[in-house]
Amino acid sequence: MKNRALLRLFSAVVVLIVIVCFFEESRAAELSFTAKEQSWLETHKSIRLSGPQAFPPFQYFTQDGSFEGMASDYIFLIAELVGLQVEIMEKQPWPEVLSKIKNKQIDVLSCSARSSERDSYLDYSNPHLSFPLIIVSKKDGPFISGIESLHNRRIVFVKKNVVYEWVKKTGITFTPHFVNSPLEALKEISLGKADAAIENLAAASYLIEHNGLTNLKIAAPTAFEDYSLSIAVRKDWPELVSIFNKALAAIPKEKHNEIHQRWISVRYEHGISKRSIALWAGGISAIVIVILLLTYVWGRSLKREIIKRAAVETKRRESEEKYRTAFTTSPDSINLNRLVDGVYVEINDGFTWIMGYKPDEVIGKSSKELNIWKNQEDREELVRRLSDRGYAENLEAVFVAKDGTLKNGLMSARLVVIAGEKLILSITRDITARKKIEQERLDLETQLRQKYKMDSIGVMAGGMAHNFNNNLSIILGNIELSKMKMPSNLEIDSYLSNAKIAVLRSRDLIQQILTYSRQNSKDKTSIQLPLIIDETLQLLRSTMPTTMNLQQRISSNSYDLTINADSSQIQECLINLCNNAMHAMEEEGDLTIALDSVELQKQDIPVQYKSQPGHYAKLSVQDTGSGMSAETIDKIFDLFFTTKPVDEGTGVGLSSVQGIVTQHGGLIKVNSRLGEGTTFELYFPVTEQTQPTETISVNEDMPGGTEHILFVDDDPMLVSLGEEMLKIKGYTVTTMTDSTEALKLFTADPAQFDLVITDQTMPDLTGKELIQKLKEIRSDIPTIICTGFSSKVDEDNAEELGASAFLMKPLDIQKLLQTVRRILDGDK
Repeated sequence: MKNRALLRLFSAVVVLIVIVCFFEESRAAELSFTAKEQSWLETHKSIRLSGPQAFPPFQYFTQDGSFEGMASDYIFLIAELVGLQVEIMEKQPWPEVLSKIKNKQIDVLSCSARSSERDSYLDYSNPHLSFPLIIVSKKDGPFISGIESLHNRRIVFVKKNVVYEWVKKTGITFTPHFVNSPLEALKEISLGKADAAIENLAAASYLIEHNGLTNLKIAAPTAFEDYSLSIAVRKDWPELVSIFNKALAAIPKEKHNEIHQRWISVRYEHGISKRSIALWAGGISAIVIVILLLTYVWGRSLKREIIKRAAVETKRRESEEKYRTAFTTSPDSINLNRLVDGVYVEINDGFTWIMGYKPDEVIGKSSKELNIWKNQEDREELVRRLSDRGYAENLEAVFVAKDGTLKNGLMSARLVVIAGEKLILSITRDITARKKIEQERLDLETQLRQKYKMDSIGVMAGGMAHNFNNNLSIILGNIELSKMKMPSNLEIDSYLSNAKIAVLRSRDLIQQILTYSRQNSKDKTSIQLPLIIDETLQLLRSTMPTTMNLQQRISSNSYDLTINADSSQIQECLINLCNNAMHAMEEEGDLTIALDSVELQKQDIPVQYKSQPGHYAKLSVQDTGSGMSAETIDKIFDLFFTTKPVDEGTGVGLSSVQGIVTQHGGLIKVNSRLGEGTTFELYFPVTEQTQPTETISVNEDMPGGTEHILFVDDDPMLVSLGEEMLKIKGYTVTTMTDSTEALKLFTADPAQFDLVITDQTMPDLTGKELIQKLKEIRSDIPTIICTGFSSKVDEDNAEELGASAFLMKPLDIQKLLQTVRRILDGDK
């Protein structure tokens, strides 16, 4: 009897232990607050709550602004238990959320991992969410067995996530790639932009399943501690942390499981507590252990069945539900339109950011109604591609935003079926900024090409000038000698005078070429532009047909504008431009010369000009003529380019204008359209100084003499001509065509010569070098240096080189004789 009583007592104890083990953890703890905690609750009736904006299934904002996820379920449950009101803060990026709770603009974060940096301004509850960290990679990627397999690979991390710090501590070498959310991280792997990500099991499983990332797999576990999330509270509210911990402890196990099963398809199992193990170890029998094992096996089987059913249910969801998150959060414009009428069914936030339209302003209307397409041809091309292939890729088009601004878009579209309805899914990337940069680059290349073209033509022009002027010297000299030696004959004199005029015109043409090439300059003085304009207009009015209306417009702040310039060259620019305008208008229309004072910034100056920002005089010539195409504008300053018939233009006028303006430190802009006329704008730097204009007297005498002159030039015809021009006036002339031989001749008897005239451009010794060597032998020997063109010698530096005078070819006999007499008489 006693043994039976003991047996019944033992059995009752075992049953009691089993009951306690199974139901102890289901019992809700009593909520009991300290006086400080109770006082805090009475003082604070509500809390300001935020959390990650895109961290499913833990925490995220839906499209309509709802705050959802496992963490929010806990927060709202706790708030109900302790009597707190919750104010949800607006959706904002995670770094901004952390900044605001640091500044006490937010009170509580629904979930946050601990880090050393956050510990300075946050306190944490006991973890309410905890899952292992795993490695995610592509299914067809390389085999990954653990963290060591990620050595030398590209790993994607979420910004401000503590996992990055943990991986750094492992000592492996890797390339980090940062994104804003776990979903973005998984997409980067799916698209092959990263090799792997380290994410907690729950978030990875949820995002892969709900976003259709079927090419991803959970590759391997990690040795890191479980990824634990706590409720984070501002540092100055320790009472609230304690309240949250007590509330978490009071939530029944069934409620924990309910929250977990709502968000993830894997049943969440709490581990066995140390207290339960101690109770079981004291008295549970082998039979109870067997029962528990069988229960565990049954639970695992049930869990697999739940997972299988959840997978089947997920596949049944409509495609728009699977891609809702990607659709909403993309920075690109994504929209769904009905195929039958093009009406918008749905747009994402990217559409609103780029185009400015809110959903209620677009949905229910078509793109035609909203005038979104700038060019209907682009829309027709989209329709054609969709009709032919069912999709369109990389279609560039221009769209009109709500505020009227133009947006360059790169569009791809595809026909899809959602809920049985045929729709067009369009994704458009805003490439406006990229197109602007490309256009700026093209403009810069065009300007640089123009600069290089000008430079190369300038070099060519300089090379032509020397030989051309030598030939003109021979022609001009022979004409003048003929006139001097022939008996007076009016008819023959007339022929020779006409020939001389033609030569002088050719000389002026070369002068224009040198001006264009910026290799020839004239003296500049301070001139008042309004006076130059008045003089030019008087000249033009006397030659212009009455069918043209010539106007002058000088702004009120421009009457005293002064520039440092050669007045004849400025007048030449105006006459050239006005003559071109008359031709473009076929001598009928309005021609306006305007003067304004402007300030130019660096961005206003084309790259081919070396002008500096500052105060400029803008001299404009505007006509109402036929205008020019863009192709013509690109060539108008090219030397010898002309749109006129062969007998009406040389193609040098605008080239000369370009050279003159550039010489004066200015720049030119041209505005023209076919059929709308043309405006040339010449900009000259303004100066405040005024200088009197020099008066040049002309002596028409042709003096002679008896002195001995050494004449050196490598062209035999020029040597012969020079000798004849000087001998005719009584001089003794010795000629040489070799500068080296000329130096030997002079060295043999330096005293026999009274003057040396030499060309600059010669083989062996140049004129400059010859003069220097002559001066070494006889320092007082007078010298004259001549050239058709040289970049080394001009009128300004001839004296510095040791020459007594400088003459530009073709040699005019009158100027030659006057210069020779002036130098021999010692008037330097």
